[in-house]
Amino acid sequence: MKPKVQVYLADITYFNEYTSPQITIPLNIGYIKAYANKFFSDYFEFKLFKDPKKLIKEIHQNPPDILGLSCYYWNMQFDVYAADFAKKHNPDVIVVAGGPQIDFKDGDMSFKEEQIKLHSEFNQLCDFYVINEGELAFNNLLDRFLEVGPEKVFDEPINGGVHFINSEDYLGDTYLGADLDLDALPSPILSGMLDEFLTEDFMPTLQTSRLCPYKCTFCSSGKLRGKLRAFSKERVFNEIDYISDIYKKFPYKRIWITDENFGILKRDTEIAEYLYQSKKEKGYPQGVKVYFDKKFQLNSRMASVHLADMESDGVTLAFQTLNKQTLKAIKRINLADDEIDETIKWARKNGFPVSTQLIQGLPYETKETFMESIEYLIQKRVNSLGISQCMVLKGAELNRRSEREKYEFKTMWRPCYLPSYDEMDGEFICEAEEIVVSNKWMSFDDYLALNKIGFACYLLTVAEYYSRVINYLIENTDVVITELFHDIMNPADRDLVECSYRKFLDDYDKERVDELSETFDEAKQKMKNSFMNANNQVGEPSRLNVKFASRLIYREKWFKQALLTNLEDKKLKKDDMMILHDLIHICELEWVDLLNIHQSKSLSISGLTHKYLGIVKDYNRVKPHAQYDICFTVTDEQSRILDSYMKRYSNEKIKTQDYSNNALDYISPRRRLRYEHIGIVNG
Repeated sequence: MKPKVQVYLADITYFNEYTSPQITIPLNIGYIKAYANKFFSDYFEFKLFKDPKKLIKEIHQNPPDILGLSCYYWNMQFDVYAADFAKKHNPDVIVVAGGPQIDFKDGDMSFKEEQIKLHSEFNQLCDFYVINEGELAFNNLLDRFLEVGPEKVFDEPINGGVHFINSEDYLGDTYLGADLDLDALPSPILSGMLDEFLTEDFMPTLQTSRLCPYKCTFCSSGKLRGKLRAFSKERVFNEIDYISDIYKKFPYKRIWITDENFGILKRDTEIAEYLYQSKKEKGYPQGVKVYFDKKFQLNSRMASVHLADMESDGVTLAFQTLNKQTLKAIKRINLADDEIDETIKWARKNGFPVSTQLIQGLPYETKETFMESIEYLIQKRVNSLGISQCMVLKGAELNRRSEREKYEFKTMWRPCYLPSYDEMDGEFICEAEEIVVSNKWMSFDDYLALNKIGFACYLLTVAEYYSRVINYLIENTDVVITELFHDIMNPADRDLVECSYRKFLDDYDKERVDELSETFDEAKQKMKNSFMNANNQVGEPSRLNVKFASRLIYREKWFKQALLTNLEDKKLKKDDMMILHDLIHICELEWVDLLNIHQSKSLSISGLTHKYLGIVKDYNRVKPHAQYDICFTVTDEQSRILDSYMKRYSNEKIKTQDYSNNALDYISPRRRLRYEHIGIVNG
């Protein structure tokens, strides 16, 4: 019997102690295998890989005939290495790349320049580039392989979304829309194909629908056009059951819904309800990562009713910018002011936190307009405001040369959010992010200044450190919050502030600049030096907001006094200051010691603060300026989640500081990190 053709499919991720909590199951290549196996199981044998070292070892021992690589900005360089390694061990291997890095836009031929540049990055070692959804196109490639053999597979274009480059100036291609019948696509989860990855080492992911109706130029999804399609509701329910039965033993692990706009479809409400019922009945999922529809209309709202308790950000309104010129330039539509007010009012009425994001560095956005947007959203009582840098992503329209030149983008490179570098057979491999640090409207100094405001936003809204204080200021005073953020991060006379405060600011300023490099090669050399200086071990990640926020929350204690000093300068009312003093003390104590989870704490606060917090039902029995004790304890559900999280870290003997850094990212919702039960002791 003729041996089967060996096909390796790889969704590579760098494995280290910092990335491990975030590594997802390879659902993407699982779908590729599931669909191909449906038609070609008699002729091809498919193997899936997530760990690059396992992939390289297998190529060395048994070189494949076809190597499929999923391309993202966080694994591109390892893809190039894998393609080169495979060609050296089998010169006839056919290398296929797919994913969002592959630029394409129907009717716009400028994508060809980007594909040729990508081909050059692969050192001409990649043979085919798959656009849009990969299942149909990859099957067409396999079909051609069987029909004509590997020698003639390049003789003419392959129908349906498979591109190949014959020379520097010729691109062979035909177009394939995204129209695969999803019900014809077998589930790689229910079939057991992904069982080897459905373990505590991986975050489970679930896809319920495909495609995005929006055209945002900064996002690679903005170039894909097609009708939004969904997997059957029953299938999604079965996949939730399958995953929950496994992961109920690991409740700290979130499930990631990968839909780009969950909540557009009416049935998404039923899926959200099913997830909630699974949490109640099986204890999983406790946390959900989900991207709601940008417009957040009725279906999204109804879905969020079920998920808000599990989704770390509650109700998410993804604005990215509020500047009208910017919105037009990036082809994005936001909610109108009255819609924003109505949505936030609805969320408050239902007891849901509200979160949003802004992107720094987009066209037409100045430092002043960006600060205005931050203040506007905070005053709207958005609980969590995340600020990210504008990344220039391959495959996105904003990456094209014409766009870069039009907006005068100045870009620099920095390490990925999670450390993505390693050594393989003596060769150092790494990834880096290309970000906009200035443009026609924003200088590099503006970039650095806004970074400090962005950190304060992360610390005080996203990480929820002293969030009670910020909420009180918004509700009861006329304090300009962005001015408070600025004053904390830029004390009038830095030489006079507490030593640890000054060192923190100095360290932040230095690391924010040091992480940037003019070129990818310079960034690579910095990471290599760090790797070698740590005896070939991966060092702390470049997620500076998480790193410095964790440093404040779990190790340093100067922030309380800095905040008090700034508030005293605001000349607030006496009763407001009394409550704010109490809230500051509460915020200092309310974080659970992850090394002593079951420890309880107590604090004495005024009757005024009791009324504000709503701790006592009969406020008439409480004297406003008298002191009453409150106690902090963890709930049973909170204890189960934190215990399971720390059990993994104690088993792996990971360095002490890293469990606290990672907790800010991986415990969801983040309120689990603070005592969930605050009760009155007397009075």
